Amino acid sequence: VKESDGTTPFRIDLLSTTALDLKRAIERDRGLLPHHQRLMYEGTKLEGEILLRESGVQDGSVVKLHVHVAPMAK
Repeated sequence: VKESDGTTPFRIDLLSTTALDLKRAIERDRGLLPHHQRLMYEGTKLEGEILLRESGVQDGSVVKLHVHVAPMAK
């Protein structure tokens, strides 16, 4: 996983990592709950127990993270 500034906060194994595994790793690293995360790869939402490689993600691929947090009620 690479940040927009080029740093690499953690590595993943593409052969065995699922979208949920990646969300959990982001949660551990950033404190962002998985249900607030939307992972996108080439226009496809990545979720659940599907292996990232089965979605076409490979070394050097860019997976986009969109943060979805509901606005606070007034």
